[in-house]
Amino acid sequence: MTVIGCQPGEGDKVDISKVSDIGFHVLQDKEIPQRIKNFLENNKEIEQAMLVDDDGTFYAVITRGRKNTGGYGVEIEKITLRLVDGNSKLTVYVRYTDPKPGSVVTQALTYPHLVAEVNLKQKPQEIKFDIKTKNQR
Repeated sequence: MTVIGCQPGEGDKVDISKVSDIGFHVLQDKEIPQRIKNFLENNKEIEQAMLVDDDGTFYAVITRGRKNTGGYGVEIEKITLRLVDGNSKLTVYVRYTDPKPGSVVTQALTYPHLVAEVNLKQKPQEIKFDIKTKNQR
């Protein structure tokens, strides 16, 4: 299993004709490969986002760390692959949801996470996670 780092990118020149949406499948806990489950268990307290190469199958792994209540979530809105100055750049658009201040939530420690299998044939040269947070209604 290879963990691939993220790199922010601003001001890149993009050839719009070379932008494509990439398919992905969000995995239920029972579908997550054991090596990634072990990684999640060992790193559940850390908030992080990464692309993992597990023998040629790529996974977006996003963890929110430890939360003191329920009501926190994470979802992938879309994934795009762009050709930027001859390099492939993968962007994963992520939305975090937080409980609305003052709302009634489960009083228990939670570790929100998401694992999605990403339809890639090879590792992109650059990876960026674009994460936005929204309060629930």
